[in-house]
Amino acid sequence: MGKQQLRLTKTLTAIIFLCLSCFHPHILLAQTPTSIPNISNQDLIFDGQLNESFWKELSPINMTMYQPVYQGTMAEENEIYLVYNQDYIYLAANLYYEDLDDIRSNSLYRDEYSGDDTFALILDTFNDNENAQWFFTNPAGTRFDVLISDDAETINFDWDTYWDVKTARTNWGWSVEMRVPFSTLGFQSEDDKTIMGVSIYRYLAKLNERYIYPAVPPTWDNGFRKPSQAQKIVLENIKSDDPIYITPYLLGGLEQNTQLNSSGTAYKATRQWTYEPGVDVKLNLTSNLTMDVTVNTDFAQVEADDEQINLTRFPLFFSEKRRFFQERSSVFNFGFTQNGRLFHSRRIGLSNTGEPVRIYGGIRTVGKLNNTDVGFINMQTAPDAGLPSENFNVIRAKRKIFNRYSTIGGMFTSRISNKNRNNYSYGTDAIIRVIGDEYLTLKLAQTYQEQGFDLLKNSRALIQWQRRRNDGLSYRLDYDRSGNNFNPEVGFTTRNGFSLIQNNIQYKWITDRSPIFQNIYISNFTNAYRRHDDAQIESAVINPQAGTRTKNGSSFDLQTNIRYEHLLRSFQLSDNAIIPAGEYWYQNLSISYGAPDGWKFRPEMNLQHGNFFDGNRTMASISTVWNLSKHFEINNEYEYNKVQFPSRNQRFDAHIARFRLKTALNTKLSLNSFIQYNSEVEKTSINARFRYNIAEGDDLWIVYDNVINTQRQQVNLPTLPLSGYQALLVKFTYSFKL
Repeated sequence: MGKQQLRLTKTLTAIIFLCLSCFHPHILLAQTPTSIPNISNQDLIFDGQLNESFWKELSPINMTMYQPVYQGTMAEENEIYLVYNQDYIYLAANLYYEDLDDIRSNSLYRDEYSGDDTFALILDTFNDNENAQWFFTNPAGTRFDVLISDDAETINFDWDTYWDVKTARTNWGWSVEMRVPFSTLGFQSEDDKTIMGVSIYRYLAKLNERYIYPAVPPTWDNGFRKPSQAQKIVLENIKSDDPIYITPYLLGGLEQNTQLNSSGTAYKATRQWTYEPGVDVKLNLTSNLTMDVTVNTDFAQVEADDEQINLTRFPLFFSEKRRFFQERSSVFNFGFTQNGRLFHSRRIGLSNTGEPVRIYGGIRTVGKLNNTDVGFINMQTAPDAGLPSENFNVIRAKRKIFNRYSTIGGMFTSRISNKNRNNYSYGTDAIIRVIGDEYLTLKLAQTYQEQGFDLLKNSRALIQWQRRRNDGLSYRLDYDRSGNNFNPEVGFTTRNGFSLIQNNIQYKWITDRSPIFQNIYISNFTNAYRRHDDAQIESAVINPQAGTRTKNGSSFDLQTNIRYEHLLRSFQLSDNAIIPAGEYWYQNLSISYGAPDGWKFRPEMNLQHGNFFDGNRTMASISTVWNLSKHFEINNEYEYNKVQFPSRNQRFDAHIARFRLKTALNTKLSLNSFIQYNSEVEKTSINARFRYNIAEGDDLWIVYDNVINTQRQQVNLPTLPLSGYQALLVKFTYSFKL
């Protein structure tokens, strides 16, 4: 088997370097761009109303219904315009309603979509058919901004940037003006001409109707936001003014921790006043290359992670929420199956348990050099949370090959400490559009530590063949192999020493003629992990599913899960439940329902029941969103897991409850309160964040955190205090431009 694996490694390497050798920039496919009006000589009052005379001289954009019926009859009228001047690109519209009660405007909190009517501009600024910046708003003028990567296969909702929007309510609907400064957008120009990809849509939540431009058929899932399907436009004589944004901050407040005293007889509270200054600097090195510099980095305003129940023997994955790591974060994507990745930014400045680790500072550069996407990160952390002071480095590069849908790249990461505990990883990857919707993905990575290196044991390789479609037949086939010593300490992996074969096959019917159903699908997911140590199957899954989406936006899904686990060692679910070593076959059935966006009270429910190892498990979850008005929103989530092992007289009950109250006076003044309870750790946490967004980049944050011990009695130890940790922090940021 060792010789076969070595041949596989050589074959992967040969294919990837063959791709490199065949690269020629002139073989990329081209699409004829269209011009849009230049209004540099026009006076425009940015007020959300299209009162200027020049709007009447322009032809509105022709929109097409995307859902629920492609090219169906649109219920509402639109007048939509796309223009630009030397500083901004503008998207403006008059959006009409037959019945004003159909307008949904539920959110005033930035990036918190809540069943709103929306109007959007998607810009593939580098014209690379892979990445895009997605800006949208609702009738209240709330801003939402999102990063798109891998041709809409990956979406990042935690990114923010500089742009503006104004809206106005009228007796026929609402009007809107959005403007995005060219200083925000990275782009490349040739002979004073810049080509970008543009997509536009209007979404009406109550009617579940989406109108789009250009007319993209529902061949792909969410095809309206795929950069590869965008309309190419040409802009002339635009330039970025390459500003330098400097954002100093001041952080102050009081923190209280409780610790067991040296004699072990009582808990003692220690209070500490916090005072921290810091600064972030953003500068455009060129129109398509951005550098961020941070000194004494702080993320006090970031919302706490959602608690999760872990019913496996593997670590849980948590996504990145910190803004510093968000811009064009797709450049740093280097992923495998099961959330495995060569780089995961949460390894910087956070301990393995999610506790903050002080960051002295760092540099992050991302953008394009000629036809190559590049990214670089260097960060230095302080000794904290049992960790030494560490330096993190990430270098990433990738570029187009063969056609506009295919890329090849490489990545290097390092984690270097002052305790001689160093870790390095490097890899190369390629995504190749073979023909039509067929894609081949190849990845090969290795890690190195000072303890030693073995070519196969320190490597991970992935071969993936995928058909990316939304209607008809789609599939994904994966072979993923990880050596026993593969350990990317700036990345994330759940297990190693395995070979994985998995597939996901789906068939979906787009039911335009049905008065009820928008689509119906059936699918099946299977996988099998084989351990390298003994060549035995470690775990396997068979997961058939069926479901539908209705024309009003409801969703129904039914699935069964058949699993096999071969445990060499027992693992602990809780203090009262242990899964012994052995072989297990078990299965369960689950059903779920989701309400349409247009409902002001929207429940989502999931019920699951069946076997679990040598016992049984029942899981029930419900989440609700209730929009009392655009100023108040209540979110409730509850999940209950009941696990029983009658033969061993063991059981495990786990509860997670979350309550969010979002209040906003307007788009600048808001309060987000978040309470969650996790019975597995017997803690209730409170996170309240008040924000006054004075101007873009100027914010006053007041953050309150409290971790409450809900189970205070301990065996052979003193009673825990009611509060294990409390903090009240005030943070003020102020941005200015040079």
